Amino acid sequence: MTFDCAVIGAGHAGLAASWHLARHGIEHVVFEQGHVGETWRTQRWDSFQLNSPGWANALPGDALPVEPPDGFLGRDAWIDRLAEYAVVQRLPVREATRIAGLESGDAQRPFRLRTDGGEEIGALTVVVAAYDQTVEQLADPRARFAALPMISGVGRYGHTLSLQLLADRGAALLGRLRAIEDGCVTFADDLRASISLGDQSSAQFRAQIEGTILARHLDAPDPDPDPADDPFSDLESLDSPSEIDLDAEDIRTVIWATGVRADLSWIKVPVTDSSGALPCDGGRTPVPGLWLTGMPWLRTRKSGIIMGAADDAGAVVDQVAAHLASHA
Repeated sequence: MTFDCAVIGAGHAGLAASWHLARHGIEHVVFEQGHVGETWRTQRWDSFQLNSPGWANALPGDALPVEPPDGFLGRDAWIDRLAEYAVVQRLPVREATRIAGLESGDAQRPFRLRTDGGEEIGALTVVVAAYDQTVEQLADPRARFAALPMISGVGRYGHTLSLQLLADRGAALLGRLRAIEDGCVTFADDLRASISLGDQSSAQFRAQIEGTILARHLDAPDPDPDPADDPFSDLESLDSPSEIDLDAEDIRTVIWATGVRADLSWIKVPVTDSSGALPCDGGRTPVPGLWLTGMPWLRTRKSGIIMGAADDAGAVVDQVAAHLASHA
């Protein structure tokens, strides 16, 4: 069996790509290792809430408004929304089908996809929309059940990770980590500059919003007070050591919170770089016929949010359609 296009991943980005493929009349299939929206089901806190309002979460072709338009859906409500979208739009999703390998094929079938059940499927083009790790790969999978106001979107200021609030709660703020040697950690003298840059960026972004409201004569309410967004009042008071001796300070645990890298080892096509990442330009990889969607900064700043991923999917599928037409 060979499809014109295979989409891997049935989250919001993969479903949006499927809708655009159907609009182009391109025969395709969407593979999902679990259920529709699987990463939202298994890789989010049970108390998770979207940090974009309902009006910003519409998917292409969806005539039903996301309610409440100015509210923030919880995890389960958003999962239900994705599942309903797939059914209403009649998208060809194959659930419980994990792609264990993506390999180069031949002229008739440029790509071969192998499922974990041993089935082999051909595709003329492929759109990868699956990057997340499974919850079992977390250092402590039980963490998904914790309602942590600073990061889970629950509670006062739950959508803001504020250095000011962390400092007020007793956290020691440090500069950028430079090196670790013989149990001694050294830091750059850039803490004040980093905080100042963050405050400036926040003020500029807020000014852009206020400018848009004025320019478009919008009837918008005044923003709610948010101490977490106030500029750091006394940068000079920050005492940021240049080095820490872990043994002397009795520090026994170091938690790396710099993000995770997706496991793309199943992609056997020679396209990943030395770090294991997939290079691309606007979603197009160096391998003809292979695209990505749903990644942060894929095309614009908003690529990392639902609304941006939906727009990116349309642009990527336009490229897929042009590619197929040129190779017909």
